[in-house]
Amino acid sequence: MKRAWLWLLLWLCGIGPVGAHLGSPNVVLEGSAGPHAVRVVVQPPPTLPGLAQVSVRGEGIEAVTAQVAPAANPAAAAPAVAAVLAGPGLFHAEVWFWTEGAQIVRISARGAAGEGQLAVPVQLRPSTRPPITLAAALTLLCGGGGLVALALFLARRTGRPRALPRTLAAGTAVILALGWRWQVLDARFAQTAEAERVPVRAEALPENPARLQLRPATLPSGWDALAADHGKLMHLFLLRAPEADVFVHLHPTKRDAQLFESLLPELPAGRYDLYAEITRQDGQSETLVTQLDLPATPGPVPQPTPPGDAWCRSPLALIRNLPAPRELDRDDSWHVGPAVTERVAPLADGSRMVFANAGRLTSGREVALRFFLADEEGAARPLQLYMGMNGHCVVRRRDGSVFTHLHPSGTVSMAASEIAEQQNAAVPEPSLPPPAGTEAIFPYVFPRGGEYRLWVQMQAEGRVHTGVFDVQVD
Repeated sequence: MKRAWLWLLLWLCGIGPVGAHLGSPNVVLEGSAGPHAVRVVVQPPPTLPGLAQVSVRGEGIEAVTAQVAPAANPAAAAPAVAAVLAGPGLFHAEVWFWTEGAQIVRISARGAAGEGQLAVPVQLRPSTRPPITLAAALTLLCGGGGLVALALFLARRTGRPRALPRTLAAGTAVILALGWRWQVLDARFAQTAEAERVPVRAEALPENPARLQLRPATLPSGWDALAADHGKLMHLFLLRAPEADVFVHLHPTKRDAQLFESLLPELPAGRYDLYAEITRQDGQSETLVTQLDLPATPGPVPQPTPPGDAWCRSPLALIRNLPAPRELDRDDSWHVGPAVTERVAPLADGSRMVFANAGRLTSGREVALRFFLADEEGAARPLQLYMGMNGHCVVRRRDGSVFTHLHPSGTVSMAASEIAEQQNAAVPEPSLPPPAGTEAIFPYVFPRGGEYRLWVQMQAEGRVHTGVFDVQVD
């Protein structure tokens, strides 16, 4: 009976994860658990309460444990769960998530080199409406019929006619309680269903140079306490609809709690899909979305020379409000042109960007997306760090249902990761990024099959190069 009630609760609760990505629920984080370099993939449960699948990959690891703790109260952690060895250097564990909101998955890895921890931030909110399917309706109908039959049986067996109305009254109370519970869940879903896509008001000012202003769509919401991610309070992307043949990556200036502003480069006219990513001071990440009609923007646009490589060693340090920008950000970039269906994309300077993954891509499986720059002779070019990393990758499904901004560290923003470490009472050691090398690798799990477009940005010889790839995911 207890198990039946548990399954009924799981059926009634429709909960899923959201973060600074659209339609991509899996959390991927590559980091260090003490002396061990690990890659963690958390697949949150489709319902709450529910089991999340956690996989940990790393070399030289002998044992792994996983533990869930509320971000607001890390001390109230659930018991640690030991992971089982699932393959060479791969461990797998199942952990329970009981409530929605910000959670931390603590990963402890032990090996011959020592032991360490890594905090993985996960955010959970209602994302699906509680279903009333035909099967569920039939189940309730059969249950009601069974309840009536049981009441009649008890009345005849005991010779007490009053047992019949009492049993029916108890059954009616249970049905009403279940209906009330469904209405509560449905109302909560209605309040948070759009949390994954936070609306924002965007306006292009017809000046020379043109300006883009962003304001909250609803009051009193605002951006008074934000944490910097790679030295930026906001990463903004513009994609021209419907072909997505123009890609723009900007970093607007925060004027005050109600206004972000940026200059616009020379862009062709059209309707643009706008995605803007921010991380709040509590570690919660959001994706702001809207559509924007742009006329052909005039130029030239003031921009720093040479481009910079912003690296914020302390993403938790708040950046003060700034006056109106007079030039583009040092790390702003844009690209106009179609995608390629092959694994090699030509670049404007005659070099090429190579998508090194061989074979087909499959949804639901962990994959490392590998890219490098090749000169005219095919030799790999040395990379320079672009905002503290070897590269940035934007993944978008053709129908717009999936939008993800990837880093070589995974899907979690650096700001959210360090906030989780701080809340986990583990102060991360400040360190400069490692040498760039020649390759950018992005760990990811495609949430579903379909046609995807990848925009990959890497920097070499002081210039940011953008490769655009169309891929099919099985």
